[in-house]
Amino acid sequence: MQKLEKDVYLEYIPDITKLLRKMKSYEINGTTIELDPNKVYFDYFVEDKKQNLVEIKLEKMLEKMQLGKIKIDENLQNYFVYLKRWETEAPRKRNLRQMRLEGIVVLTSDNLFEGTRGLEIIKGLENTGIFAEYFLKKMYGE
Repeated sequence: MQKLEKDVYLEYIPDITKLLRKMKSYEINGTTIELDPNKVYFDYFVEDKKQNLVEIKLEKMLEKMQLGKIKIDENLQNYFVYLKRWETEAPRKRNLRQMRLEGIVVLTSDNLFEGTRGLEIIKGLENTGIFAEYFLKKMYGE
């Protein structure tokens, strides 16, 4: 038997993380919405000059939608449009963070993203934006 290089083996192994990931499904107004409950979902905003990082409990939110306790209306749509911004803003924050680490001066005061949890926070924000985009397409056809 011919010995193959390690990289050759990798070509034949499927991405098992996709197979192992357990998505949760919710039936909302006749539409199936899937969520990865293993991911963290954040929102970040500044209010009265105070930085706020909040975890969004999308699992609970979707459960309430499924039970009819949260209305699927224009207000909800606007909320997800607001959250969708993180799909583009999070990668921008990641790039600015990297530029700062490389010694480049950037005009931002987002020091929240500079600490040891900076990349984790950015990933949580990006997860939110990606899910919001998905939700808007599924529920509102956007």
